[in-house]
Amino acid sequence: MKRIKRFAIVIALFFGLAQISNAQTPNEEGAIDLNLGIGITSGLGFVPVYFGGNYMVNDWLSVGAQLSLRLDKTKYTYSHLVGNQKYKRTGFGIITCGDYHFNELLETPEEFDIFAGISLGVGIYGKSTYDDYVYQDSRVYFIGGVHAGAKWFFSDKFGLHLVIGGRSGDGFHGDFGVTYKLK
Repeated sequence: MKRIKRFAIVIALFFGLAQISNAQTPNEEGAIDLNLGIGITSGLGFVPVYFGGNYMVNDWLSVGAQLSLRLDKTKYTYSHLVGNQKYKRTGFGIITCGDYHFNELLETPEEFDIFAGISLGVGIYGKSTYDDYVYQDSRVYFIGGVHAGAKWFFSDKFGLHLVIGGRSGDGFHGDFGVTYKLK
């Protein structure tokens, strides 16, 4: 009797998961999704909070843009004589990207989206301060590099995404957040 119950549960789970995956929408031409999340960078120490979007040009190519608020507020200790010094700066990043989507090539389930691409943009940050001393008034720098990522849609409209890569000015970067599919 236990075997029959287990078999029935496995069959019910299988059909339930099949229905969930059939409810997902694949990447198709004209699809638009919005991303919101938090990231890390190793090069300049920023913690970006970002908002962006992607547009599917066709089933395997997308273009997008991202606007990020970059925050850095740390304490440094140089020696026991100097003590702690507070270092603060805030900036913005405007980044565009182009991605190749591997779903058809890898035959992934429709709820998953695996992609890789390039990023190009500009980073801007205002004055940097050590305690109350203004270290640098502002800086504009080029952001360019490569990234790879994945999205998992757990419903028709909502999903999670993770992107990692390397960019000039930022060093290693990683982004994690939620995705909302508009179309």
